Amino acid sequence: MLDPVSRHAELSADDVRGAPPSGLIAMLFTDIEGSTGLASSLGERCAGVLEAYHEIVEGAVGAAGGWVDGTAGDGFFVTFEDVSAAGRAAVAMQRRLRTHAWPAAVGQLRVRMDLHVGQVERRARGYVGLEIHRAARVGAAAHGGQLLMTGVAAELLRDVVPSQPLGAHRLKDFPAPTALYCAVIDGRGAGEFPPPRTLELQIGSVPAMSFALIGREHDLGRVRAALQDDGERLVTLLGRGGVGKTSLALAAAHALFAEYAGGVWWVDAHQERDATGLCGAIARTCRISVEGSTEQALISEFGSRGPVLLVLDNLEAISGAGALLERVSARLPNLWVLATSQLPLGGRHERRVQLDRLEGGDALALLSRTAQRLDISLDDDRAGAELVELLDGLPLAIELAAGRLRLFGAAELVRRLRESMSILQDRARPERHRSLAAALEWTLDLLDRDASELFTRLGVFAGPVELEDIEAVTGDGLDVISAAATLADVALLHRVESGDGLVRFGFPEAIREHARQRLDAAGSPAWRRAHAVWQRDLVWPLRIYESADARLVERGHRSAAETRAALAWAWDHDRDLAREIALGRFPLAARAGSGPEARALINRLIADPGEDARVADLVRTHSCTHYVAGGDTRDVEASLVALLPELTDPQARHLCLLNIGLVMIWDRRFEEGLPWIDRALELVREGDPLVRASVLPMKADTLMEAGDNDGAEQVIRASDALAGSRHSSDRNLLRVTRAELASRRGAHAEALDGLGRVLADTESVGDSIAIFATILSLVRAFRRAGSESEMLESAGIATAFTEEEPSYRRFAEVALSDSQTAIDDAIRRLGPSGRSPSADHTSCW
Repeated sequence: MLDPVSRHAELSADDVRGAPPSGLIAMLFTDIEGSTGLASSLGERCAGVLEAYHEIVEGAVGAAGGWVDGTAGDGFFVTFEDVSAAGRAAVAMQRRLRTHAWPAAVGQLRVRMDLHVGQVERRARGYVGLEIHRAARVGAAAHGGQLLMTGVAAELLRDVVPSQPLGAHRLKDFPAPTALYCAVIDGRGAGEFPPPRTLELQIGSVPAMSFALIGREHDLGRVRAALQDDGERLVTLLGRGGVGKTSLALAAAHALFAEYAGGVWWVDAHQERDATGLCGAIARTCRISVEGSTEQALISEFGSRGPVLLVLDNLEAISGAGALLERVSARLPNLWVLATSQLPLGGRHERRVQLDRLEGGDALALLSRTAQRLDISLDDDRAGAELVELLDGLPLAIELAAGRLRLFGAAELVRRLRESMSILQDRARPERHRSLAAALEWTLDLLDRDASELFTRLGVFAGPVELEDIEAVTGDGLDVISAAATLADVALLHRVESGDGLVRFGFPEAIREHARQRLDAAGSPAWRRAHAVWQRDLVWPLRIYESADARLVERGHRSAAETRAALAWAWDHDRDLAREIALGRFPLAARAGSGPEARALINRLIADPGEDARVADLVRTHSCTHYVAGGDTRDVEASLVALLPELTDPQARHLCLLNIGLVMIWDRRFEEGLPWIDRALELVREGDPLVRASVLPMKADTLMEAGDNDGAEQVIRASDALAGSRHSSDRNLLRVTRAELASRRGAHAEALDGLGRVLADTESVGDSIAIFATILSLVRAFRRAGSESEMLESAGIATAFTEEEPSYRRFAEVALSDSQTAIDDAIRRLGPSGRSPSADHTSCW
């Protein structure tokens, strides 16, 4: 018989009179009974019989205005918009087949047919929908010469095609019985044919499925394997509200309906609150007369039945459900249970199947399918993908969002949801599924006090963080480990592994917004303050970036989103705390190439430095040097020299001394700059050796520029000795200095290899200044190696950096002052065909 999903043969364009129907349509399947034996007995004459058969079917279909959607040998799949026309066509076919003069070896060509009416969708590759499969199963139950109809078709055609009821029959893959009717054609009715070829009617009670399972095929396989292959007798589908536990359980009940002789029984237990109530719900569904102990009645009744599968939906609110099922299962070896719950039932023999988000393609398919059912088109697949990612692939949220596509395009809906998730509502749903917030609150109400409270407190975080940070910021008075495990059990808290060897935990954006709302509604600033203090303690040691431990700097970069969130709160609630956070964040932003953020931070600090000398002195130092680009270095130098006696904070004095020396180096006054760097070193001589080790590369650079390569090498060795196994944030700049020294000494391969390695490392951590310094050194190293094309390419990249961040321009002018002539000569010599940054450059800068 024709496969209803795959179209084995297509009609030509000339045969198609218009667009095939979609939506609620009539479907007719035909198939020759005993076609294999007939072909064997007829031999070559079979082709003529098939040709006549095709002419009869296609003629009747064409006359009735139907569409032949596909053929496969002796099978047809035909669709009709007009149900009455479908009935007339089927009757006409059977009459002509019976009266046609067939060869003697054929006698009467017996063709079985069925007619069904149902809702389907038409896509590029053909029809999809559960009702196609139902129609095909009915066709397989018919006998040659018979037209079987489903109840809906018989009702719609009662004035066109008389029929006789055949009772309820169970079709393959359809647990719920289907009412079948035999068409009466020219007086030939049900008495002319054997009973329909259907499965034995199975006992049980499972709701009909009105949907196709999307994205859970693997999970369905896990359930089947647990129950049937692994012999598990209590399997629990776990997950937060709206993740699709009920849908998967229903699909499993349908798929397993034929496997349990004692029946598959569906029990909706969402209104029950204790084990006694659950026993009563099971008894009512399974038609058990309860006498005495309800639990004992269940054991007595099920003990006399064959293998039974109980599908128990919504057990999360039922006290003692796990213990009850353990006791009953221990007494009934022929009982299997598939349960759904947001929390584990706690049984010793419970097999847990955790459900989580739908991944990209499956989530987008669910959005598209739900929108199509609502007669809404998804206008932008890219925005649709962004939408389902924002909703964390949660089926309930996706279905709610699909309904809003009637009002907004996908991109606009994404924008609005980033502002607030409150527009995701559907009042037609059960109360706990009317909105994403309602589903979350339903889940949270089931949790213990610590888990619910931790969920609220986690609203302070801007993204995933390490467990120790969760404990430090939100753990006061809570058992964080147990509470976090509970949140993970219901898939509210996600484990995130990003490839750096660290494990973090956090919320998807949709859930994080709800946690933030709960936190704000609580009205206590304690956890916002704790979060801000945590971030202040993290970034405050980084305010002198160059001498900070590289591991702390890496944590600071990873924590950028948390720092920004803490700073936003602190500016409004604690200015002193905000200034400390801002001062620690400023160098991180500047080094990462976030120029606008760095400028905004320093501008606000300059406008409001506060009273704390540690902050105010550093702000004044930064204010003298941050806007060097385009300024006069002599003016900057004078400002710093005048400021130095006024500074009381040692960190600020250290930075001021370094910056005075740096400004002189920018002016190529190397001999004058070295004493200032030495004074900065002297100021920190009794402090952390790593701080001194981080200053020495600047001194080595200055010595090289002054022509003292041997002195530079000694300083590099001293820096290595001081640092030991530790590394400052400017370790990569020290590696650049080593490569520069190798280049000056003619070891070109060593220099270029070293710079290439540094460039790869600095790009991986996003250190914009170190990247820029490496590229400038590559320009000089390629010049010394005589690689003009590579020199021009590196110079072009450096130019692009200065265009994006003008404050780098002065740095580049100094670094490449000895290379500019070579760059200009190479551009003139190579011309537009060279690998220069642009065809009409006459100067790199």
